[in-house]
Amino acid sequence: MHINMLVCYISLCFLPPLIWFFYAAVFRRVLVKYTLFFFLSSFLSIAVSSVLQVLFQYYFSEIMIFSDRKTATLLLFSFVQTGFIEEGIKAVFLFITLKKISVARTDFIGKSVPVIFYFAVFSGFLFASFESLAGYFYLPGVTVPRLFTAYILHPAALLVTASGAFFNKRFRGAFALSFTAGFLLHGLYNLTVVFFMLTGAVVYVSVLAVSVMALWWKIGGRGILTGEGDLIPPQE
Repeated sequence: MHINMLVCYISLCFLPPLIWFFYAAVFRRVLVKYTLFFFLSSFLSIAVSSVLQVLFQYYFSEIMIFSDRKTATLLLFSFVQTGFIEEGIKAVFLFITLKKISVARTDFIGKSVPVIFYFAVFSGFLFASFESLAGYFYLPGVTVPRLFTAYILHPAALLVTASGAFFNKRFRGAFALSFTAGFLLHGLYNLTVVFFMLTGAVVYVSVLAVSVMALWWKIGGRGILTGEGDLIPPQE
């Protein structure tokens, strides 16, 4: 029985990125050839962030050992150990990957929006998948509720960070500002879970999802979701 539940949960964990892959196969077929590369990049991002979080937790537990520092402990966990580290590593691998497939080249100006949108969502889904899978073993009581919020939080926060790629030409510091917004939104989610439990988390990620979609609709219009417009493969 336990094995069957585990198999079902694993299947459920990886259902969103699988659906997103089939979406790309229909509307953005040129991106399918990069799926393995995207997958490896996403896997490395969660592996690196997990190692950094373990190291942070080790030194953090040594420093924040006194009970009168509960507020500081909560803030450090919410905004640094999870928010800053996770969003920082995701952002690094996002832009390394995009650079690798030449999205940043001049001949992609005006055509990189759906590429970045696709990969940011795919990477966020995979990050949430691996994180939720790990949660099955160390937080078994909250795994299913976590699935819903994690699959909105991680892509949304990464999309906020990625939006800096399009605002950077308008004003300096757009990348820093968008990344700061991304990890702060992640940190606020953690605080929401602590103080308002699942109900608060669902409301929070729902508002976040609508807001982020409005932002990207402003950036790329309906072309971010449909097959409209040209999307040429990177020049080798």
